Amino acid sequence: MHIGYSLPVFMPAAHWWIQAADFSCIRICSEAAFDYRSVQRRCILTTARGPQSFSLSLLGGRNKGKSVGEIALDWSQPTMRDLPTALLTNYARTPYFDELFPEFMDIWNAQPATLCLLNQNALIWAQSRLGLTIEIEAASNLDSRLPGISMQGLHPEIPYRQMFDDLIGFVPQASTFDLLFNLGPEFRFWLHEIKSDLQ
Repeated sequence: MHIGYSLPVFMPAAHWWIQAADFSCIRICSEAAFDYRSVQRRCILTTARGPQSFSLSLLGGRNKGKSVGEIALDWSQPTMRDLPTALLTNYARTPYFDELFPEFMDIWNAQPATLCLLNQNALIWAQSRLGLTIEIEAASNLDSRLPGISMQGLHPEIPYRQMFDDLIGFVPQASTFDLLFNLGPEFRFWLHEIKSDLQ
């Protein structure tokens, strides 16, 4: 088994999945320090007006000094209704939306108590719908001997089709939602082309 690790991330961009595909198992370190402004709780959607950032609502505000594993979600906040609305508004006409949106809503409507649990459940679902076979595991400690997934983008960026690319161009930092709704299982073929180009 080829094992790698990743810092916690909410529905990451394509470059995360390009790297993750090299592993049979990804361990997500729940003891990593929480960063309120990071991709641990944020993702990017594409809209006709440009990229839009969405942030998860948390209990405890900025939660300074806590680990990601200690962070609880605040489902009572109206902002937690914004993500499903934004997905419906911006992705309803994409090829795989009708198939995959209800599946994500099953995860969302279960209202996982913690940030780690939501992230893990979403990643497990996403990897299967992208046609991958990666085990996603929570890990309490970071093993520095394992290779890690970089949070930085790959260069050069390799575009895939996006809903509004004719209006705003390609958005490389767009989230896993963008990959899923636009490519779905076709991601495997795009990934194969990328791997060939990067060799």
